Amino acid sequence: MHYRRLTEAEIAIFIEEQTVYARWQAYATFAQQVYGPNAARIVVVSDLIYNDETDVLSITDLNVFDSAGRLLEPDWSNDWWQQTLGKQQAMGTVSIWNSSGWLDQRELLLYQAQRQLPIPPRRDDVAVQTPPPMRFPVVYVPDDATHL
Repeated sequence: MHYRRLTEAEIAIFIEEQTVYARWQAYATFAQQVYGPNAARIVVVSDLIYNDETDVLSITDLNVFDSAGRLLEPDWSNDWWQQTLGKQQAMGTVSIWNSSGWLDQRELLLYQAQRQLPIPPRRDDVAVQTPPPMRFPVVYVPDDATHL
């Protein structure tokens, strides 16, 4: 079987698709772990936030919806939460102070989990169960790939 090299345009598409897929995968995992099996759609919004004399791109809003479009609350009873809360209790972490006051343990863990998510360019609205389409899901590299 013969393969050809990707063109510059195809490489750019491949990189963009991989970035979008990785972001979708992180969001889908987060939604299912934190909000449970009813999570069907996640909407993540970012914007520039002024912080210490600089603007930082940050997630400003994150909402998870079920298949009927209802806003979900975290599913505090699922296995992921129970394990995570158990680890935090064992470490003695109970609360933390932020600009809006004291966060309890669950709020702190939710805040930390959200901070681990990749930041979208502006707004990302993804279906948790449906990965984004990819034109180049696999890239074949010849054995003599010394030119890379």
